[in-house]
Amino acid sequence: MSIEHVFMAGVGVVDGSRPLGEVWTGTAELLSCPNEEKKMILKRFLPYSAAIAIAFLPGVVRADTDIDSKAGLTACLLDSTGACATSETTVATGVDPLWEPNYPTNPSDPTDKSAYWIGAVDSGYNGADYVASQTYPVYRITDTFTASTAATLELDVWADDSVNVYLDGVEETPYGTNVPGSTCSGVPTSCTSNEGGVFNENVSTGGHILTFDVYQTGTTTGTNSNPTGLLYTGNVPEPGSVSILLAMLVGVAGFAGILKKKLA
Repeated sequence: MSIEHVFMAGVGVVDGSRPLGEVWTGTAELLSCPNEEKKMILKRFLPYSAAIAIAFLPGVVRADTDIDSKAGLTACLLDSTGACATSETTVATGVDPLWEPNYPTNPSDPTDKSAYWIGAVDSGYNGADYVASQTYPVYRITDTFTASTAATLELDVWADDSVNVYLDGVEETPYGTNVPGSTCSGVPTSCTSNEGGVFNENVSTGGHILTFDVYQTGTTTGTNSNPTGLLYTGNVPEPGSVSILLAMLVGVAGFAGILKKKLA
């Protein structure tokens, strides 16, 4: 059995597709080879193991929870008391030329660029459902996520015109505003690239609820000149994934030590 076969068997043990005995059998076969062949195996071991580690590094380190605005989330239109007056499901909306573009980079996961503008109804740029301006939030969007360990939620948010963000029912800063600006609200959390809201909140292990109450405060009518929508992208890093990587590296070093002793 080749060193490549032993390594792939080891990877299979991690994901549950290969039995542990296959690794031990393969290792025994390698160590029973003549000394010259063992030396050749050892020379190939370190670069091959390094290549395996590099290949699996992104998946190990980025075993995080990404949180992105998307169609299909729970939503509703709100009445003046802040209660849901309808039951909706989020839809993708048109993007106003002045808004932050779709697919922003996740603040702590550069591989994630999947968030896009949404609405409780098709209230975005040139959308079919104009939502009239009010002094109170006009609709609510809810998202959920699960943290496998205590960590920090990192979340970037944009809204037209503004938005109140709640984590497990607690309103987070920066607070939304019902005061109109020259473009959206003109202050974070707003719709332009440099006026998004940045949220960093500690979360405990378990399930959590994000709630977004979106304001519409513009003075004109129609979705061409006065659209509304929500965009957000965030991440809950998983510190435990780093421990998994360190354990893998320790295992590689230990296996190399065993081979060296056998060759002595």
